[in-house]
Amino acid sequence: MKKILFILVFFSAVLFIRLYSNFVTKTTSPLKTPESSSTATPTPTPILKQTTEVMMAGKNYQVSWIKVSDLNRLSLYSNLAEKKTTEGLKKTYSCQNLINAGFYDKSDHHLGLFVSGGKIINSELISSLFNGFFFITTDGIADIANSAPRKSLHLALQSGPLLWNGGNPQVLLIKNDELARRMVVLTTPKKEVYFLAIYDQDSPLQGPYLEDLPNLLLQFQKNTSVSITSALNLDGGGASAFSNQEVTLLEVTSVGSIFCLK
Repeated sequence: MKKILFILVFFSAVLFIRLYSNFVTKTTSPLKTPESSSTATPTPTPILKQTTEVMMAGKNYQVSWIKVSDLNRLSLYSNLAEKKTTEGLKKTYSCQNLINAGFYDKSDHHLGLFVSGGKIINSELISSLFNGFFFITTDGIADIANSAPRKSLHLALQSGPLLWNGGNPQVLLIKNDELARRMVVLTTPKKEVYFLAIYDQDSPLQGPYLEDLPNLLLQFQKNTSVSITSALNLDGGGASAFSNQEVTLLEVTSVGSIFCLK
């Protein structure tokens, strides 16, 4: 009888130890804390659409743009000495957005006024084609004019032709005009700055005739409600490049300079 009682007590003790062990294991297991759950990948911020379509002679063209919300973030850099690719320039200057700037000649000289970081790199050129000046003054005012600015400048670029002036499209008569990708800088009544790339989506090196740009900009204004005061043509074709959050267009030949938005 004592032997049977001892066996019952022994097994009861073993059962109690196992149940207690299971209880301790379950109640002390790790739990997800607010700190650990906060490591989940955040939902990416949606990118605002920066592309629309315009049409000329039955052909659709894409217009992609960069809006410069802070003029202090915009710089103009020459690329005639180093001749870096725009991908290289983007890394060198930490550009979030980028577009090529003005024209240059076969001797690697900027055509017309070129001011970078307050320093005059090249002087004004008298030309009926390069008849526009885009500039930002040292006190942070952006404008496009048909004459060289007589102010203290942060940056300035002579290019052309003028596409819009005083809120009106200009009439262009271009000899030997060709279909090519086009780059444009424009200002609004609020002195905002936009950079545009106009191109054929199926063949991105192709685009409209230069003399069609004023009317295409009128369509852009209607599509986007971006009011245009003045607009100036930049270098285009194979020596053009553009990059925003949606679109990257690479050059075929070296670009002479870039506008870099940091």
